[in-house]
Amino acid sequence: MAKIRPLSPALQEKAIKELFEVPERIEQDLETFRQWITKSKHIKGRTDDQFLIAFLRGCKYSMEKAKQKYDLFYTLKTHIPELCKNRDPADEKVLATIRQGVGVLLPNTDTPDGPRYLLIRPGAYDPTKFTITDVMKTAMMSIEAHMQHDDNYLIGGVIGILDFTHVTVNHFMQFTPGFIKKVSMLQQDAAPIRQKGSHFVKMPAIALTVFNIFKSFTNEKNRQRIYVHGDDMEELFKVIPKKLLPEEYGGDAGPLKDIIAENEKVIMSYRDYFLEDEQYGVDEKKRIGKAQNPESLFGIDGLKKKVIKMLDIRPLNEELQEVARTQLNENPEEIEENMRKFKEMITKSSHLRARINDQFLIAFLRASKYDLDKALRHLDIFYTLRAKIPDLIKDRAPTNHTLRQIIKLGFGIPLPNTLSAGGSRYLLIRPGAVDATKYTLRDVIKVCTLINDIQINCDDNWIISGQVEVIDLANVTRHHLMQLEPILIKRMTLLFQEAYPVKSIGFHYINTPFGFESIFSVFLSCMNEENRSRVFMHGSDMESLYKVVPRRLMPADYGGSAATIKEIINDWEEKIFSYRQYFEEEEEQFGVDESKRSPDAFNPNTIFNVDEAEGEIDYSISPCVSLTRGLVILSYKREKNKLPR
Repeated sequence: MAKIRPLSPALQEKAIKELFEVPERIEQDLETFRQWITKSKHIKGRTDDQFLIAFLRGCKYSMEKAKQKYDLFYTLKTHIPELCKNRDPADEKVLATIRQGVGVLLPNTDTPDGPRYLLIRPGAYDPTKFTITDVMKTAMMSIEAHMQHDDNYLIGGVIGILDFTHVTVNHFMQFTPGFIKKVSMLQQDAAPIRQKGSHFVKMPAIALTVFNIFKSFTNEKNRQRIYVHGDDMEELFKVIPKKLLPEEYGGDAGPLKDIIAENEKVIMSYRDYFLEDEQYGVDEKKRIGKAQNPESLFGIDGLKKKVIKMLDIRPLNEELQEVARTQLNENPEEIEENMRKFKEMITKSSHLRARINDQFLIAFLRASKYDLDKALRHLDIFYTLRAKIPDLIKDRAPTNHTLRQIIKLGFGIPLPNTLSAGGSRYLLIRPGAVDATKYTLRDVIKVCTLINDIQINCDDNWIISGQVEVIDLANVTRHHLMQLEPILIKRMTLLFQEAYPVKSIGFHYINTPFGFESIFSVFLSCMNEENRSRVFMHGSDMESLYKVVPRRLMPADYGGSAATIKEIINDWEEKIFSYRQYFEEEEEQFGVDESKRSPDAFNPNTIFNVDEAEGEIDYSISPCVSLTRGLVILSYKREKNKLPR
């Protein structure tokens, strides 16, 4: 009788229906499999029943596929010793890596025969103490332990949840294309696991290269099961029940530390397996036919050529794809060719020293609806303005003490959730959060540009569906308004309205001061129709705001369901610091050289003058300009006449 663990009724039914398991034939199938292994002189591998049935079930009882997978399993173990040897779970380094909890199987399934959920947190380990090789070695240990220990994992399959919170450049510096291919082959091709889906959340721009390389090694079936949810956890919860997640994610599965400890316990219970596993592998000299080697298995030379051709662009979720297609004229099949032409145009613009990485440039293509000439003009304006207004763009190191303090105050913070997967990004602006007697508006604007620069690279909702601004004027004082110099207003407006590849589709003012509406109405009449239709006044009536801005999107401090302002600020502070190198490069390497601008080339200087006198400034250019002028007048009136707030 076969020595295998009995299945629950639900899993047994699934094994019969989906894996074509015939309980009465299991013993015979195992014996046939075992006899083949014995005859395969080049393979020295395990032959116990519980181990072998994993391959039969993983291959839906196709004996030939099971043989191929079993052979590859031990072939890769031999040729990738850095991931498959020296795996004693009691070893100090191995155990410490396991305890980082980078990849943990969650304890519950949605149904008795449902798949197991695997939470992967690449940012959970310290890249200065551990390597990605250390992490992936223990990941393979977890796979091998659970494929023998967990029937839901083996029969129901596994769904991955990849949370990129806290991931930094240092994590991704450890990846190479060759290493990625080895890991992909081990987990997808060799392990007898049914991969039912992969859900990516909070994936930063720096992850794109690694993501695209991994995706290129994924077979078509698994590629169709990749879902990207951006920063919106609510979108994830629509497809993965929140109750299955750890407490830290708002779920009912218990604290992460307990889940990590349970995973450690399972791996440790297989210590004898891992110690014995050192003796197993393949002997290529005894293989009938062509022997395998790293070149034949991993094809690194061909791999490099393939990677060069790939675009480093984050995949869009289905809703954003539809918005990009219908509103921005994006055709996925034409992106690569459009990108090639755009880069050629940039190269020919000798005065322009621009970034040419794909994710950055596609923001300008999308903002220009794939009109290449408009995209180049927009990019030119972006860099020309930066050269014209260094007081708002230069010296933006996040390590600067003043800027760091402003970041912590949260003047302008993008809110984490959107109304839908393809919805606009909401930006909460709180001028009163910054002490105007300590900090200048110029430094505040610098911090805003840091955030916007990051959004160009990592926020698809912001680029594709636009931005809705909620401006909270609570605690705004005369000191704030005194900093609103006319020329600064013009520069600020040009920078945020003309330079960045984003459209503002709504302005909602709350907690407006006494007399604000009547004064603002005068300036409202001077605005163009487009901007006028996008301005909404809510006074101190939050219920009025919630009729157009869903309460759940607002921070908890405003009665909403999102994180607290402090938590949102902390996330952005971390994100800004992870882009330190990016900002250094931006200042040192990119910009314009007007001496090299061709006389025939488009010249942004002809359409704006950031140094023009106050009397020449058109205050109807933006709601923000009109608003600030009105508030200045109101502030002086209040001060002079002692008006109540």
